[in-house]
Amino acid sequence: MKKLFYICLSLCTMGVFVSSCDDDDENGVVVFENTPEIDAQGTFEGTFTRVQKGLTDSVKAEGRMVISATDSAYVADIALTCEEFSLDKTVNINIGHANQGFVLSNYVTTNATGNPVYGRVSDEQKAEIHFTLNQRSGRKTVTYNYVFEGVRVSNQLPETEE
Repeated sequence: MKKLFYICLSLCTMGVFVSSCDDDDENGVVVFENTPEIDAQGTFEGTFTRVQKGLTDSVKAEGRMVISATDSAYVADIALTCEEFSLDKTVNINIGHANQGFVLSNYVTTNATGNPVYGRVSDEQKAEIHFTLNQRSGRKTVTYNYVFEGVRVSNQLPETEE
């Protein structure tokens, strides 16, 4: 009886290995013409939310994030600006395609913020970036946690003033 059971079990198992699936190469595969730092270039406008480390109260202010390509593939610069928070930082960041959006990360603490920066741009072109920044407030240095949430307003980079 055991022998018959093992024979049936092995036949069922072989059926699983022999069956095939549809060829996924044609279904849902996205082929990009450019590397992500080129595809992601543009200007995003939205809101910075700032929370002082150790506190729970948050403060919001309007700001901008600009993604621009660098000379390196899969690397972009993101410029984060918010006048109300005296924020003007440009961070070199790794970037990759994620469906029709992008993932962004720089976990090296020697970047312009001195802390990890990470986030994503969704398929709907909504951006969310997280970072921590130490800033002077009067005589002391305060640590703030920032979140930028915004939407793409242009695929073009802003005009630079000369």
